Amino acid sequence: MTETENMTETDGMTEADGITETDGITEMNDSIKTITIPDTITVKELAEQLNISSIELIKELMKNGVMATINQVIDFDTAAIVISDLGYQAVEKDNNTLDENQLDDSQDKQGAFKSLRINIQESADAIPRHPVVTVLGHVDHGKTTLLDNIRQSNIVSSEVGNITQSIGAYQAKSPDGRLITFIDTPGHAAFTNMRKRGAQITDVAIVVIAADDGIMPQTKEVINFIKEAEIPMIAAINKTDLKDISTDRVKQQLMELSLTPEEYGGDLVVVNISALTGKGIDELLETTQLIADLQELKANISDNAEGIILEARMHKNQGILSTIIIQNGTLHKGDIMITENTYGKVKSMINDRGENIQSAGPSEPIIISGLSEMPKAGEKFKIIKSEKEAKKIIEKANRIQDKDTLKNTAITSEVTSVNDNDNEEIKSLNLIIKSDTQGTIEPILKTIDTFKKEDLTINIIEASIGSINESDVSLASVSKSAILGFNSRTEIGAEKLAEQEKVSITTFDIIYDLRESIEILINDVLGPIITTNEVGKLEVRKIFKIDKTEVIAGSYVAEGKINKGDNVKIIRNDEVVGQSKIANIKRESDDVSEVNAGIECGIKLSNFNNFEENDQIIAFQINEQKREI
Repeated sequence: MTETENMTETDGMTEADGITETDGITEMNDSIKTITIPDTITVKELAEQLNISSIELIKELMKNGVMATINQVIDFDTAAIVISDLGYQAVEKDNNTLDENQLDDSQDKQGAFKSLRINIQESADAIPRHPVVTVLGHVDHGKTTLLDNIRQSNIVSSEVGNITQSIGAYQAKSPDGRLITFIDTPGHAAFTNMRKRGAQITDVAIVVIAADDGIMPQTKEVINFIKEAEIPMIAAINKTDLKDISTDRVKQQLMELSLTPEEYGGDLVVVNISALTGKGIDELLETTQLIADLQELKANISDNAEGIILEARMHKNQGILSTIIIQNGTLHKGDIMITENTYGKVKSMINDRGENIQSAGPSEPIIISGLSEMPKAGEKFKIIKSEKEAKKIIEKANRIQDKDTLKNTAITSEVTSVNDNDNEEIKSLNLIIKSDTQGTIEPILKTIDTFKKEDLTINIIEASIGSINESDVSLASVSKSAILGFNSRTEIGAEKLAEQEKVSITTFDIIYDLRESIEILINDVLGPIITTNEVGKLEVRKIFKIDKTEVIAGSYVAEGKINKGDNVKIIRNDEVVGQSKIANIKRESDDVSEVNAGIECGIKLSNFNNFEENDQIIAFQINEQKREI
């Protein structure tokens, strides 16, 4: 009998000599099932192969002392243990089956996405493109108000707390009618990476400095970013409409940072403006366009599009929406887009005016839908021929990344001892983070990281985009986590389930409120600071048995004062033999509430009758002090 006669294949199922294989699961003659998995695999992928829910798999992992999120990577050994518990036998997959040549050279991790700026000057087909300008500066110095004035819109009033909490990108006209693409970045300290990203992709940087405040910490930070990126900079001194304002002080501060204004013989362009009234804005735009012209910015519109992911968020109807800037080439609806970590077909394109478009060229900021997974803010994208090719590239890139990050994936939620020589404990706070955009995840995690303490570990069980749903609550219940939502609504079903499962959900819409929310959660975990204060000491001199259950200790107050309700510990031969509370105090035949030093009394304790003469009763009070994080 030939090999083909021994083997038949139908609909993905192979049968040979009594062995059946379906989707990576092999069933042997003796009913032992094996499952083939790679050396690293996400919880979600493993659950799908096992045909169980991710929550069920997380529970199995917890039984083995591993706390993992749905998208977290586990190694083969960890997966094998869980697979065994579920009645399977794990077999490691040969990871060399993917053709090494399938990885596009531009996606090689050694050379991928090094430069974030693109200026195609050497191509004969290159044509001038619009400049990309980033507006940077300290929080509340007027960046968004400036753009609001330029666009003649009302962006700032729509932002919660009047602070920019994600990167916005829009186009506006300079006085000569040409377009400029503007990027607005947050000024809050938590958004360092977003500011750095803005500085890296820009052709000209405008640093807004409030004349009344001068140069502040985030101002210095963005100036350093601009110097590192080696891009032209304009200093826009804002709020010059205020009374008693001196721009000379700001210029002096700039010189202290080795930035000399043109009027003092340097090369730094300084423009005095009022974002509120519009004073100096035309001059700022003209100067920006002039500096951009000197760079001879060019792009090739006939190339396949490539550019930067500025921001990404989840829309309940449209799925993943990504804000991008095209740096070179032309993007068409239907193109296959690939980033460092995801891919997909461009299903829709919306420009900064909210219009549906079919194509977009260099320097254009647009919102697209169609990516299969949430891209990371700051990733570069490009267009390739087919989804099949894109899938292979991403699978291999993710496998490489998984190996590099595997050592950081195991999370424990147990309370562990600091060492064997003391009784102090490290307590654990588990958090699930939901946000409206991918970019805001970064500052949230950075802010949480500032709460590191010796007696507390904070574990991020999941950090993802979208509304807070029932799956999030189920995961929180299993992992004993609290949920923090930034600009994320809580679905009705999730609210009901959270109430039922006693899961804490805290939502906020201003980054400042994050710290307060975390402080409350940490205080709940650590509890108040408890101290004891000794208030009195008694000596037991005679014991009176009233009946079988009631004993009175005739005592002398040697020190301090004792009160009804005080906590006490009973000392005998220098050892603590019991702890209780003072239930009653008698002076002769009267009940009293307190007794001072030098006075004899009768003491009755709650749930303690085993007195002996010469026992000492130490009275103390317990004080709780609110913990200050």
